[in-house]
Amino acid sequence: MLLLLRQQIEVINNTVDNIEMRHRRKYLLFGGVAEAANENISEVIVTVCQQDMSLPEVTSNSILVCHRIGGKAGRPRPVLVRFSDYAVKNAVWAKKTALKGTSVVLSEFLTRQRQSLFLAARRHFGVRSVWSLDGNIYIKVSSGKKERVTTSDQLQALIAQHPSEQSSGDGSAPAPAPAALPAPAPSAAGEPASSPALKPASQASMKVPVPKQTHERRAKRAPQ
Repeated sequence: MLLLLRQQIEVINNTVDNIEMRHRRKYLLFGGVAEAANENISEVIVTVCQQDMSLPEVTSNSILVCHRIGGKAGRPRPVLVRFSDYAVKNAVWAKKTALKGTSVVLSEFLTRQRQSLFLAARRHFGVRSVWSLDGNIYIKVSSGKKERVTTSDQLQALIAQHPSEQSSGDGSAPAPAPAALPAPAPSAAGEPASSPALKPASQASMKVPVPKQTHERRAKRAPQ
């Protein structure tokens, strides 16, 4: 009964997540955009699209919502942008590689559940083998096949099929484990060389001398 209830809750959560992700299809996040007081952030994003991404078709009319999110933490806050048309959003997303060499980083506005899946997949398969498209998480496994995951169960099943593809998180192979230190060679007495066996003391050295008075008392008590 408890297992059935958990399965039903999982189905409901996935359904809600799909609906929420569908509402985010026209959104993108611009990270690393320099922040200034009294800025017109919509015009800043248009400038980035036109000049840095070579997209002259993106104008102020192409943007419905544009504002920064999150609290100030000593670095520029990301900018959440909702485009007026899904095709415009796709055109901007398709040119994200044009931002290489700049401070701006483009990413999809994923739900909390899919963001967790995205990060977990990158930790296991590596940064270069995991990406997102329209809210779906895509993973390229060692065979070259591309797998799509949207739920935790799907990701766990894929990890179980490819357990050896764990990486350091940056796309490189995991660092090899340090070699074990060799065990110390046993000594002739069977003890480790680092802790040699103690030599037993001889009987002569262990003999306690008897005082002279004790010998005299024993002589007097002896029968005549």
